[in-house]
Amino acid sequence: MLMMYLKENDKKILRFVEDNKSITIQICADLFFNKTSRRSAYISASRRLKTLHDNKFLKRFRKTINDEYVYYREGNPLGYHKMKLLEVYSRLSTIGEITRFEKEFVVGTGKAKRKNDGLIEIKVDQGEYINTYAVVIEIDYTHETNWTKIKDIINSGDYQEMYGAMPTILIVKRYEHMKKLNSNSDVEILNINWKLEGIEQLFE
Repeated sequence: MLMMYLKENDKKILRFVEDNKSITIQICADLFFNKTSRRSAYISASRRLKTLHDNKFLKRFRKTINDEYVYYREGNPLGYHKMKLLEVYSRLSTIGEITRFEKEFVVGTGKAKRKNDGLIEIKVDQGEYINTYAVVIEIDYTHETNWTKIKDIINSGDYQEMYGAMPTILIVKRYEHMKKLNSNSDVEILNINWKLEGIEQLFE
């Protein structure tokens, strides 16, 4: 039996899966096939992941949400919550250059210690200037982010010390009926749906 020849992109995909446990077609398209149109990138990513699966480099299972395949190597694939964080990361990578990506970033101490689902720093070319943004990410899959948590994050002062001001908090809501938190003088908040529609508003 002939062994499959791994292209450079294949190696990058496999390294990503090794580091992050799982990948979907859309994440793969955003990260590794984004030089073409969004539809063409999705088709190319779908074919490549299927080839890697057929040649035993990746396993896969079909998620019930969105009815899509999740590809992985060993153990169990990531759950919906952590997969959505990777999807946020991959979508933002199509908008700018991500210079930092931290999962489960912790701020504060003692009883006020809080864990955010993610922290991203991104450089965005906006014409005359290339601007750098920090984004704190919360994924509301089963539990909703509340003001008690937001206040503890703000009061920790950790983000303000890092960036000189409190970064925007991006909250991804699984359901439309989930309560949306409003921005105030202390923090800018962007609520978006599970499809990540409107995520580019972070940079307006």
